[in-house]
Amino acid sequence: MAANARIQKLVGYVRVSSVAGRDKNEEAFKSPSVQRESMERWATAKYGVAGHRWVEWFEDLDSSGGTITRPKLQAASACAIKNEADLVVYNFSRYSRNLPEGLAALKTLEDQGVRVRSATEGGDGTSAEDELSLHLFMMINQYQLTKTGENWRGIVKRNKEEGRWHGVVPF
Repeated sequence: MAANARIQKLVGYVRVSSVAGRDKNEEAFKSPSVQRESMERWATAKYGVAGHRWVEWFEDLDSSGGTITRPKLQAASACAIKNEADLVVYNFSRYSRNLPEGLAALKTLEDQGVRVRSATEGGDGTSAEDELSLHLFMMINQYQLTKTGENWRGIVKRNKEEGRWHGVVPF
């Protein structure tokens, strides 16, 4: 690599809604290690082995994407700002499942010179198409969170109506 070539600094952020009781082989479950490995492969493919450096990694485990106010995400964002690095996520559902909060947080980071990059969804946020894709991904993520909540409320209601216990077995 040329002496004047810029090394891209990256901050990794991993989030898993619920770790407990999940089968790491379950197709829909992307474990912290799977997310991190995918992000590392993405960075190597995008910047080359010597063209990037991971500044730090942050993990939010058992943490919902329904709010942007998560301690490790806040720390990752601050680290990216401080180090003039991009913030890398496995996909945008790991960043936020709340469209208004997510877009506002992305704008705040953008104003500080930080881009949030998805290792699996492509685009670099610099074109109209990338912006549209990002908005669509975030809208779908919010829909999925809302739909999951509706489904769980329906299950709880049905269990109550049928006299079945729902939740942790009381002692």
